[in-house]
Amino acid sequence: MTISAFRIRTAIILLLLAAWAVCAGFKLYTHTVRDREKLLKRSRLIAWREADLPAPRGKILDRDGKVLAQDVFVCDLILDALPENRHARRRLLKCLQTHFPAFRPESKDQGYPAVLKKNLSAEEIRSCSRMFRDFPEIRTEGRFERELDPEPEIRERIGQTARNDRKERVGISGLEQQHDLTLSGKPGRIKVMLDRNGRWVYETLRVTRQPEGGQDLKLEQSRNELIRIPAGGEYESNEPHKP
Repeated sequence: MTISAFRIRTAIILLLLAAWAVCAGFKLYTHTVRDREKLLKRSRLIAWREADLPAPRGKILDRDGKVLAQDVFVCDLILDALPENRHARRRLLKCLQTHFPAFRPESKDQGYPAVLKKNLSAEEIRSCSRMFRDFPEIRTEGRFERELDPEPEIRERIGQTARNDRKERVGISGLEQQHDLTLSGKPGRIKVMLDRNGRWVYETLRVTRQPEGGQDLKLEQSRNELIRIPAGGEYESNEPHKP
């Protein structure tokens, strides 16, 4: 190789290195100066998640304080979907078949989210959190359900609740509807950071707003009187009152 060719080749390499340095410097400038705030805002949206913390509805009590309707907390184990990665899917299915032999996976695009187990106990919640901590596709989902007096006449007068378009539980019939504002609580708010696999970093979990439970409603009648009052009869003229 001649000296002239060597110099030309060296100049080309230096030019390429200079161009790379300029590009790298420009990228560094855009990420650390020009677009810094925008990128930080985007990273916070990716890394942090917020969710509502449900609030229990107030109880409905008879004149003697006997509970006719109350909220109970229940928790289910949910599988949102199977992983796209083949190795991760195989590991998850093996784990599920070990602990839930009756589970049969549907096709990838159907049957999800799937409820693996309902009404977990407190010990089962802790056990599942440890057991499936490496699988972000599996989560526990807690909610309040209304537990009513078993007597049909009382259940009819208490009425029912349902979720509206904003996922809030409201009364849709009977006393639940008539006194919905009194019985309804105000949901709280939680915030948590996710790791790169989409799992909760539990050390970062914090409650940003505490939930407020609804007020209890105490009726003027006893439970036995409510059973004896015919529908559309004397009961309709007796207004319940708050304690």
